[in-house]
Amino acid sequence: MQSHNADLGGAGDVSFRLSKLADLQLTTKRMETEYKAMAKAIINKEIDPKTGRPYEAPRGTDMWDVVEGQFDMLLWQLGEERKTNQKLIDDINQRVKDCNTAHDDAHTAVPGGVNALNSNQMNKETAHTDCRSTENTKIEDRKDSCGRFVQQKVCEVHQNDYNYFTAATAGDHQSVPDALLNAIADATECKTELGHENAQSATCDKAQAAYELAFCQYDEKLQDTCDTLDSCYSSAIADRTAIVAGVTDLETNQKVVYKMVQKVRCYVVAMKNKFKTLKDSDISACETMQLDASTLSITKPAAEVKRTCDKSRLQWGAPGDASWAAKKYVDVHHKHHGEQYDGYGKDAISKIEAIVPCNDLLSPP
Repeated sequence: MQSHNADLGGAGDVSFRLSKLADLQLTTKRMETEYKAMAKAIINKEIDPKTGRPYEAPRGTDMWDVVEGQFDMLLWQLGEERKTNQKLIDDINQRVKDCNTAHDDAHTAVPGGVNALNSNQMNKETAHTDCRSTENTKIEDRKDSCGRFVQQKVCEVHQNDYNYFTAATAGDHQSVPDALLNAIADATECKTELGHENAQSATCDKAQAAYELAFCQYDEKLQDTCDTLDSCYSSAIADRTAIVAGVTDLETNQKVVYKMVQKVRCYVVAMKNKFKTLKDSDISACETMQLDASTLSITKPAAEVKRTCDKSRLQWGAPGDASWAAKKYVDVHHKHHGEQYDGYGKDAISKIEAIVPCNDLLSPP
């Protein structure tokens, strides 16, 4: 029988121990047959061919004490094997639990954990959205002032009028110089507010890039954490299934050996204590004795249920995916960089695309 101090090699170790246990069962069964036959021979006064006299139980207790001690050692070893079996179950259950613990630790780690990265990307998302809202206000301001300036069409109306500075505007009692001053004022306001818009737009672009970078980092960490959990748990459960099956076989067969040893020990004790008065009833008592091997029972708690790795925030993909931009960048974002007005300014932007696609960011150079 393998020592309880042997290295626990998981399912492979269980197979080896089952093989050794099968040998022990055969040996114990042979001992049971031999000691029972010896007891019967003594009771029936059969002739010992070696001595030519009837069989007798050896006198004195030294020999019996040695034999009984050997069986006691076997029973002790079975108890130690039971500890080894239990440790295999406890260790594999702990390994399953460790997969969940690693998942939890990856979420709660500070800094760099899933929760911290999620909080960071959410904060940056809010900052970006707030920035775009401010940008939208500046866009509306610019559209008002620049719209008023453009509507005057100063250059188009007066480009060939050399009397512009002296003539009055048709149908208007306001002097031309005053009209020009008003146009200049509108142009100045337009230029100022356009500058404010462009500055805000640049700030928001930086906020957008920071948000997308934060989301990419969150996406990468969460995907890695979930993939690690899947791989770890799947492997641990597969090993646990094999170990539980093997330990169950060990437990069943060790209980068989335990009962066999107890029965053989019963024959030995009977011959030791009644070497002159041994009877069939003594042997029958050993044969029919009710033996409880529950001392070798193994507790096999169910494996810890696999954690749910929440990837709901990744259901629309990540920066670089059209579905992600469509979900994350809605109406409040899409006035970005303003609209085209009568040929002036920047082209209208129908939708914002990712500035920091995750695939580009996370791909090796």
